[in-house]
Amino acid sequence: MKSFKLFCEQTTKPSVGLFPGAFKPPHKGHFETVKKAALENSKVFVLISAVDRDGITASQSANIWNLYKPYLPKNVSFITVAGSPVTVIYQIVDIVNNGQFTPTPRATAPLPGALNVALIIQGDKTPIEIKLYASKEDFDRYNAFFDPAKSNIYKGKGVVNIDKGEVLRIASATEARQALKEKNYEKFESYLPKITKEDKHQIYKLLTNE
Repeated sequence: MKSFKLFCEQTTKPSVGLFPGAFKPPHKGHFETVKKAALENSKVFVLISAVDRDGITASQSANIWNLYKPYLPKNVSFITVAGSPVTVIYQIVDIVNNGQFTPTPRATAPLPGALNVALIIQGDKTPIEIKLYASKEDFDRYNAFFDPAKSNIYKGKGVVNIDKGEVLRIASATEARQALKEKNYEKFESYLPKITKEDKHQIYKLLTNE
């Protein structure tokens, strides 16, 4: 079972939620986190890794999110991104905070997904709060947001300083993939959110071709 971590600081400023992940497949933990983020923010961007995992593709992941859409608030957007979704998050926050991308030894230009999302956020033209949502394995990868030496990149301008919080443990994509390998529909179904039986069967069929 995986834990979902929420990084946030309560303010009255407009806020945008960013949730990166592999989502192979998107399970009820991801679903509940997105639903929570949608209630806490004016906009939410779910960033889907373009990398396949155990035979599940980014296209399949995006299709499942599209099946979830009718059950979620309308302020959620799903975007497939090249490169690490966590790296994309760093680049989005940098661009929004500083008005431009800060080159690094590892990247001289932002990834396309980062630039696209940053431009949407910047379109509001007001300082905002960015809330970051992440799975447990990504928690430590956000350390730079709390590093005083990097405050000029990630803090103090367009983005409110980011703090830490936690969301309940709900489900595991690894265990969901194992259920698919075992062709165990009942077990796999237990990792899906509260949607119709028809949609659950459609997701299973999408991932198993059965």
